Amino acid sequence: IFPPPLVIDSAHFPPLTDGQGDAMKKIMGNPAIPQPAKMQYLNAWKTAKDKGQMPSASGDAVKLDMSLKQILTLMEGKADAAIKDGTMNPKWGQAISGLAGRKVWVIPSDQTPSCNTIPADGSDPVDVRYMASIEIPLV
Repeated sequence: IFPPPLVIDSAHFPPLTDGQGDAMKKIMGNPAIPQPAKMQYLNAWKTAKDKGQMPSASGDAVKLDMSLKQILTLMEGKADAAIKDGTMNPKWGQAISGLAGRKVWVIPSDQTPSCNTIPADGSDPVDVRYMASIEIPLV
């Protein structure tokens, strides 16, 4: 989830009538487009130019200002859609479901990410297989 994936905003695209050189100049000179994403914007602009229309924004991307509840709700919706269209097998169930009736989301200790300790005394790090369970308030 972090860092959120790049969402290309077509509002920053140059007009589709521009040539590739002019489009590249405008994209490179646009301060609203992050420097590492400029080539991705140019490639997306080229795709839009080939299709002859600007891409539409889906509105279902994770953003930095979203709360964990909003992110979990988004993930629940994507899982519901994946079950409906058959890309996810309903037999295995969903990891995130039923958020509307919950006050907290609990991640059990056996499902938490593993990590290593960073000892201050310079000794060898220790693998931490399971951390304490994590409770995320959904208020």
